[in-house]
Amino acid sequence: MNQTLRLFCVLSCIVTAVSADVILRDGLDKETDGWRRNVRGDASLDFDAEGRNGNCLHVKGAGGIGYYTRELPLQQVRGRTVTVTCWAKLADVRIGELEYLTAKLHIVQFVDGNARNHATRFVGTADWEQKTLQAQIDPAATRVVLDLGIQNATGDAWFDDLLLEDGRQPEEPLNLSAAATTSRSDSLANDGRGGFIDLGELDLRDFPSGDRVFAGTTFRIPTPGQNDGRNCIVLKGGDRSHLPLKTPAAVTFGDRASAVSLLCAAYAPMGWSGPLQCAALVVTYADGSKARVPLRLDHEIGSFIMPVFSETWIKAWDSAIGPKARKGLGAFRWQNPKPDTAIADLAFATDGRGPALIIVGITAHRHSPSP
Repeated sequence: MNQTLRLFCVLSCIVTAVSADVILRDGLDKETDGWRRNVRGDASLDFDAEGRNGNCLHVKGAGGIGYYTRELPLQQVRGRTVTVTCWAKLADVRIGELEYLTAKLHIVQFVDGNARNHATRFVGTADWEQKTLQAQIDPAATRVVLDLGIQNATGDAWFDDLLLEDGRQPEEPLNLSAAATTSRSDSLANDGRGGFIDLGELDLRDFPSGDRVFAGTTFRIPTPGQNDGRNCIVLKGGDRSHLPLKTPAAVTFGDRASAVSLLCAAYAPMGWSGPLQCAALVVTYADGSKARVPLRLDHEIGSFIMPVFSETWIKAWDSAIGPKARKGLGAFRWQNPKPDTAIADLAFATDGRGPALIIVGITAHRHSPSP
């Protein structure tokens, strides 16, 4: 790449999407560890051959409670929306004295000594149908319990093929407001105080905001005018001496991730011949360890002006800036070497000798732990 193509450099990171965590999968064809029988009054619970493909859970109610019950792991459900799916078949299930006394999928969480109930209820007679229950679990929950069965109602209910997932989206665009240093637009070039890279209209004032997909990853681009006008991160580099060397605060996450996506850019003046490294991504894990990821020109990143995309720096966005020139953003995929350890936060730092780093959006991608 010649010196003209070194005028600017851009950083982006993307991640492969991963599915939501499967917390529990049970065919309900026999009693297994972790479950207990909660039978009170006139009710019974057993396993028989009435399942969709063999045995299944059979609850018979005659006015009492027949629940198949288990505690859910707090570390996997607190602060998340859990989704229960299960197949159910009914025979003459009749509602009890109150409207909530039926056959049901039921989750109860205990927060500050109080019980919060979530249920999907069903009555009548029906062949096998898939039932779903979704519940938002409070981060402060001290117990979370799942029940399948009949509560103080009459009739027969069969349950088969239970699946409990954490319900999260495969990727989570992060809020970079706390780490933002400046705006994506600049009103006056080279005044030493301007927004973005202080080059006037050579900025990203027309860049779209909101949840947008670039290179297959959804980024949350901050809206202009909010957060005191700060909607991107720009760090010192090249001849941009007024910029900071690091972000004022870290971007928090607090969960596992297979990788992290960054939509960013950097600036270097014409004729720049400094070191290849623009900056570093600093990842801090929940166990206190850190990973420092170098962001090197022509390696992990590429040039903003007249970009040359590659297998490691994938095209994310580009736009004309004249009859013969273009500016563009690329995407670099960083794979997290510790996907089973939660990431506490992410930050960026530079020694100021390379290009001025610009970050517009950050996305974390979920990781499902090995069974």
